Order: sequence, then C-alpha cells, then structure tokens
Amino acid sequence: MINKNKKKSLMPTFLLATTLISLLNINEVKAAPIASQTVTAVLGTISAVESYGGTTSTTIDDTGSLTSPLDPGFKIISNIGTTQALTLTATTTSTSGEVNAFSSSNGNVYIALSNITTPPTSEAITNAQSDSPQAALNPNVICYAVTPPTNIEGQLEYSWNSSGNYYDVNLSHQGDTITQLVVPAASAKPNTFNGNDESGSYQAIVILSYN
Repeated sequence: MINKNKKKSLMPTFLLATTLISLLNINEVKAAPIASQTVTAVLGTISAVESYGGTTSTTIDDTGSLTSPLDPGFKIISNIGTTQALTLTATTTSTSGEVNAFSSSNGNVYIALSNITTPPTSEAITNAQSDSPQAALNPNVICYAVTPPTNIEGQLEYSWNSSGNYYDVNLSHQGDTITQLVVPAASAKPNTFNGNDESGSYQAIVILSYN
C-alpha cells in the first residue's frame, strides 16, 4: 500500500526534473553560422545643369571689338533615357530691370551686353537689337553676334525660337553632356558701339535650364 503523503511529495520532484531537462535542451540550441541584412539607398531621377568652364571674361578694344572669344560652358546631367526639353536664354540689365539679351537680326543671332555701372534704358536695348540700330539712341549697350550652338548627333539638338528669341534644346542622352555658347572675338553689330558707350563692365547672363 502506497503512502498518500509520499505520493504527494514525488510530484514536485517530477516537475522539477522536467523543467531542468527543458532548460538543458534550450542551452543546446546553437546560432546559425551565417546572417544577412539588406541595405538600400534610393536614387531618384536626375535632371541638373552645372556651369562647366569656358571663358567668361574679355576686353573690348577702342573699335568695339571683343579681343578674345567668350564661350561659357555647361554640363547637362541626366539619368533619364527619354528626350527632355531645355531652354538656352540670356538676360541683360536695363534701368527697368532684366531684359532678354538675345535677338535676331538680318539672319544673325546677337547677344546684348549692357553697362552694369550705368545701365541703358530698355528702349536703348530694343534699338540696339533692331534691324536698323542708331548708335546715338543706344548708349551703354553693345551687341555681338553669337555662333549657333553645336548639335551633338543623337544627344543634343538646338533650334532657334524666333518668336521668343531663345534656343530650344532637346536632350536625348543619358549621362553627362557638355555644351557651350560661343561669342567670337569680332566687331560689334553695326551702329551699337560708339563714343556714347561709357567705360565699365558690359555683361549678360547666359542661362541653360530644364523646362
């Protein structure tokens, strides 16, 4: 005959043994010999333009001619393979603010450089940009012919927008594309330079931008 008190005392001992065996089994579980995690950085679409070298300063001799060419350069950056539209514009300063520096006359495209110390009036710039400028009516602004920008086959194409007086640019190249605007060392547009043009720096700002 089993003593009931002895049976009751065996139960906690059995539970304790079971718990110890379970703990020993947990300790025997080993870590995997390799682990990995994925790191991610997301790149979006890139459409950017940077200034890229070129000559942006020269002098004007006493006949009004540029003594060396101006050829501001740009780097177009794109990681998009489809065609994108850009615009090449230029501005110059008048007494009433910034105005379009580009114009076309008699088959040429010109850029107007205005005196930044003593700016011309907008009317003087308009006169200098006309087909028949009168030197007496356009003091402190001088116009120079620009060389049509060079197309890069399969990458970059320029077309002159005669209604807005700027260049439309089509980019069809993924990567970096280098381009520039050239103003040759040459004489000024007739009747836009004379003794009425005061000494100082004559400037325009050339801008290449995505539409």
